[in-house]
Amino acid sequence: DLSQLIGEKESGLGQLTTTIAQFYRVSGSSTQHHGVVPDIIFPTALQAEEHGERALDNALPWDQIHAADFAPRKVRLDAIEQAREQHAQRIRSSPAFDYLMAEIEASRQAQEQETVSLLEDQRRKEVEAMEQASLRRENRFRKASDLPLRAEGEEIAEEDEVFDPNQVLLREAAHILHDLIDSPARTPATLQAADYER
Repeated sequence: DLSQLIGEKESGLGQLTTTIAQFYRVSGSSTQHHGVVPDIIFPTALQAEEHGERALDNALPWDQIHAADFAPRKVRLDAIEQAREQHAQRIRSSPAFDYLMAEIEASRQAQEQETVSLLEDQRRKEVEAMEQASLRRENRFRKASDLPLRAEGEEIAEEDEVFDPNQVLLREAAHILHDLIDSPARTPATLQAADYER
């Protein structure tokens, strides 16, 4: 924290971070750029390359050393494929995922917009149109979830928020874990060496 150099905690000078070591997984792979490659990717994570360390110009490159002596747990490919299909079915019929994806798409379009009007009236109209579109998306979600619709301009107390994107993703992650645990493909009697991957 650079603020401590002048003895003022609230000076807002910022901070410096220095990488002094690199992390390697037991497989010998570093986590730079690749991370842990998921078997099931949430639609919201498709633009992950634009964020985090990998998006920095001076990010450490991916690296590999000799793997540790370990016995990896093998996972049946058909169990993962089955969980992937169940995930796809759930998000196709989920009002929460529809709403989440619509909000993400609206955010992406706003970020890609390269110009804004400097005319105050025009800018106010643009902001109002975005707010109305956001309200329509929210009310579609509310209607599909049997929740009361929100009127234009109606403020909602924080404790009354009905939609939390993090909860939507956590709940789906729990469903995927359940699918993998509960998969008939895990039955020992059906195990074949060719069905596995490391």
